[in-house]
Amino acid sequence: MKNKISKIFNWTLAVLYILSCYGTLFVYINAAESVCIGISLLITFIIGAAIILTSFFLYSPDNSVDYKCIMLTVKLALIPAFVINFIFNFILILGSGIVLSFIMGLLGPAFSAFIGIMIFAVTYVVMICPSFYTIAFLRTLHKQKRIPTWQFILHIILQFIFVADVIDALYLGVTFNSKKQPSPAEYINVESKEI
Repeated sequence: MKNKISKIFNWTLAVLYILSCYGTLFVYINAAESVCIGISLLITFIIGAAIILTSFFLYSPDNSVDYKCIMLTVKLALIPAFVINFIFNFILILGSGIVLSFIMGLLGPAFSAFIGIMIFAVTYVVMICPSFYTIAFLRTLHKQKRIPTWQFILHIILQFIFVADVIDALYLGVTFNSKKQPSPAEYINVESKEI
């Protein structure tokens, strides 16, 4: 029963997170009032926090297929949002730095850099939340002894780096299928018994 609830809840959160990210981006790009941007970001952060909490409290090693599918779905679905966000913010920060330098002198680019750091921090938090599906998948792989501890730690570190998180998720999705594969030691024992 816990696995079924976990599966439904994780997929629901994943879809809601994707929709809230695109909704927030739409509100942000269309220069809506700051209250609307704040509300949409708050909704995204709440769903992201729910993702983090469920990856720990509703975690089940039996759901490795679901974690893998959700991980790939969310990471790939959010690529266009992050690309659009990067291009829009780059133009915004560059343009505001130029305009503010005429108005405020040397303080203009500094203020623009501060805005850029704040936007980067918000984008980073939004990127981190779906990485916990990948971490849940990694926990399953590690418990099944399909990856050694050093690889487990390396993959977790990669989940906290822009772009590397998506590449790592794709690598994990392609490399590890849903069935438990024998470790090299188990494979050698099976092969030697056949001879």
